[in-house]
Amino acid sequence: MMNVGYTNVADNYRDIKEYTKAKKFYNKALIIIKNLKEEYPLIHIFYNNLALCYKSEGNYEKSKKLFLKSLEIRKRIFGEEDSSVADSYDSLAHVYQLQKEGKLKAEELFIKALEIRKKNLENNHPDIGLSYSNLAMFYYPFDVEKFYKYMHKAIEILEEVLPEKHIDLVNAKKIIRMVEEKNSIHSLRYCNNIWYRPNE
Repeated sequence: MMNVGYTNVADNYRDIKEYTKAKKFYNKALIIIKNLKEEYPLIHIFYNNLALCYKSEGNYEKSKKLFLKSLEIRKRIFGEEDSSVADSYDSLAHVYQLQKEGKLKAEELFIKALEIRKKNLENNHPDIGLSYSNLAMFYYPFDVEKFYKYMHKAIEILEEVLPEKHIDLVNAKKIIRMVEEKNSIHSLRYCNNIWYRPNE
C-alpha cells in the first residue's frame, strides 16, 4: 500500500534527524488513510511517529497532542492495560519531563507505565527494567535515594535477561557509575543523552 511506502520513507528521514521531511511523509500516509476508521490497526503508529518528530524539534505541545491521540486509539483498540498503552504513557512522560510545569504529570505517567507492565509481563522482563530506569532518571538529581533504588532494580532485571554488552544494560551501568562519581552537571547532561533514545 502507498501509505506503507510513505511511512518507510518517513521513518528513514526520522532516523537521520530530517524531521521536516519525515513529518511531510507521515502526513501523506495519514491523508491516504483518513477515510479509514480510527480502529485501523496501524493508525496509532502514524500519530506516535509524528509526535516523536515534533518532540525532537522541541514542539512539546504539538507532540503531546499527537501522543494523546495515539494513546486514545490504543486504549480503544487494545484496552486500558495493553503494553502499547504503557509505551504511550512513557512517551508522554518524557515530553512532560521536559517542561517545568509537567514534572508531577511525568512521574504519574512513568508509574502508570510500570504498573501496566508489571501486570502483563514476567517479573524479569526487560521492559520492566526499562520502566525502572525511566523512573530512576526522572528522580535524578532531586531525589538521589529514589534514583539509586530504581536504577539498581533496573540493572538487576537487565543483568538477568540481557547480554552483558546490550546497549540498555551498558548505559544503565554507565549512568549509575557516573552518578556515584559525582561528576558535576555534565554527568547529568551526558546521562540524559545516552538514556533518552529517539524512539521514546
